[in-house]
Amino acid sequence: MALRDKIHNPVSMVLRALRPTDVGTLDQLLAHASPKAPYPERIEWLVSVLRWVTRRGPTGLEGVPGGERRHPATTRLHYALGVLERNPGWKTAVARTLRSIVRDLDALELFCETGLPREASFLNEAFERVWLRLLPSDPYRAELGTVLVALFPEEAHAEWLESLDDDALDRVGALLAHDEGDETLAGRPWNPMVDDVPDALLLLTSELRATGLSTSIRKRIAAASFRDLPFFDLTRAAEEVVAASRQSPGALADAAARLEERLDRCARALDQARAHLDEFGVSVRIVYLLERMDAQIHRTRTLVAMLGGGRHPAFVAAFLARLVRDTQGRRRLSTLLETNTRLLAQKVVDRSAETGEHYIARTREQYQEGFRSAAGGGLVIVGTVFGKFVALAAGLAPFVQGLLVSFNYAASFVLMQLSHFTLATKQPATTAPALAARMQAVDTQAGLKALVDEIVHLLRSQMASILGNLVVVVPGVALVALGSIHLLGLPPIGTDKADKLIAEHALIGATPLFAAITGVLLFVSSVAAGTADNWFVLRGIGPGIARSRRLAFVFGRRFPRELAAFLKTHVSGLAGNVALGTLLGMTPELLTFLGLPIDVRHVTISSGKVAAAVATLGPAVLLELRFWHAAAGLAAAGLFNVGVSFALALALAIRARGVEAPQRTALWSALLRRLRERPRSFLFPDPS
Repeated sequence: MALRDKIHNPVSMVLRALRPTDVGTLDQLLAHASPKAPYPERIEWLVSVLRWVTRRGPTGLEGVPGGERRHPATTRLHYALGVLERNPGWKTAVARTLRSIVRDLDALELFCETGLPREASFLNEAFERVWLRLLPSDPYRAELGTVLVALFPEEAHAEWLESLDDDALDRVGALLAHDEGDETLAGRPWNPMVDDVPDALLLLTSELRATGLSTSIRKRIAAASFRDLPFFDLTRAAEEVVAASRQSPGALADAAARLEERLDRCARALDQARAHLDEFGVSVRIVYLLERMDAQIHRTRTLVAMLGGGRHPAFVAAFLARLVRDTQGRRRLSTLLETNTRLLAQKVVDRSAETGEHYIARTREQYQEGFRSAAGGGLVIVGTVFGKFVALAAGLAPFVQGLLVSFNYAASFVLMQLSHFTLATKQPATTAPALAARMQAVDTQAGLKALVDEIVHLLRSQMASILGNLVVVVPGVALVALGSIHLLGLPPIGTDKADKLIAEHALIGATPLFAAITGVLLFVSSVAAGTADNWFVLRGIGPGIARSRRLAFVFGRRFPRELAAFLKTHVSGLAGNVALGTLLGMTPELLTFLGLPIDVRHVTISSGKVAAAVATLGPAVLLELRFWHAAAGLAAAGLFNVGVSFALALALAIRARGVEAPQRTALWSALLRRLRERPRSFLFPDPS
């Protein structure tokens, strides 16, 4: 009796199912199936059986015919079915227990919600997925969505379900129907799913219709009137399918064809809404709604197929596998973020690509023009360096000091933008998306060569920008510092500060790390630029300013239109430059406050600071080893600034455009080949 009680204990059964088990354990599980047990115990029993079937490792059932050709779980399933064939009493109890579980599940929830996004907004769905990962939930509620997680806890189980052969599926179907008769349980048919399919179809199309007719979606779809939208008659078409399913197969086929045509029109309308987002700005909330509606359209088609006779075991297994895969995917926050931010990433990338095109010097003349533009930027940076010295010398609180430095940087970068000057290392974050736009053609030799040429042009452009900045910044800062020392007797910084500046820029130290962090900040500023441009377009800010009667009354009728045109052209650059200035100025202060003494290292600004330190200490420092360590550190800073910002921007662009791994591999091979054959081309234009 004690042994029997132990076997009946569901907790003990589950623990044994988690451990390597033998045939005896399977016998015990099958022998104690009970359709009259409480619902949680029946679910625990089924979980134990499925864990025996799907456990990893050798089957230990080499004698089962065909086992060497099947999935191990399928071999175990065949074995378990064979055991039931040899034990009719067990078979009857197992069949009735399985039917009782099906009877108690919420079939409407299965068809309308399981595996689909449930919440009405992106943020709500994101929070829901976080709670699913962090908070415990009852795995044995009578909802198939939660039960599926307990029965099939791994996405690999979906692959097994899809691989089930017809023989296994037929045997499982026969098991469910074994000794069925006119069986009802608690006055209800054991399989309510058959009757719930029509209700689920009506419920799902009603939700789809309501979302499609909402203002957020409707205004992004071109239609002559509200009634012309394809979602308007969707519920009526679904009602016709349900009514026809009770008449004849021919009537059902005709009604299903009409509903299918309506669903095709809905899918095209969603594509039209996405095109509208791509042109007029992306909203993550709208993208989430569109993805949710896509999933609902696909599920609606599945329900129509089930009404039309799609109840063959293979169809049911494929549907169950899809539910398992969707349910597991719905628990991952990364899947939601990847799916719903792809369009936003693409919009940011497209804007960056458009901005970055004019930074790529493809000819000798453009190379020279880039050098001159960078020289102008270097002139502005001379003032930026001394502006930072003044802000630091004020002795203010760290937060206020960070604000002053941020304003100094941002004002300088905006001045450069309006003067059409260039800041070195800022371009890679905007030019990388322009390169990714050409990656789609790398499967051809001509396309691959063109892309390699573009990357070489980009690197040469960077060389021109860095040289242009430094050729003005270094002597410019040194001359101003020497003038201040000899004419005013006032060095820009003290000797202790000068010694510290040279020491902290040494190659052996934190300079490479700080330069890499600065590369991340450069990338983030480019994302801020693209996001601001998307927001400007999405909210219709430009047309609103152009038609502002208040601005026209105060400044004249031309001013609003000119301001709108100016912002349309410059809002991305202004946002990116202000963001970069704020990031460079405030990041060190905020991280230091958090106990992380991290600084930034921008090659141009750092070179100006080291030049001021050399002017303060005198020319003799040029002969000292510490100066050359600092010079090597500045070279590394330039490399890490460019490399990190370019790599991050290129990775974002590749992900947004869906570039495959083989294309990336081919690109790297072609670049290495070009480096071996023509290394000079990466630095300077070919002689004409």
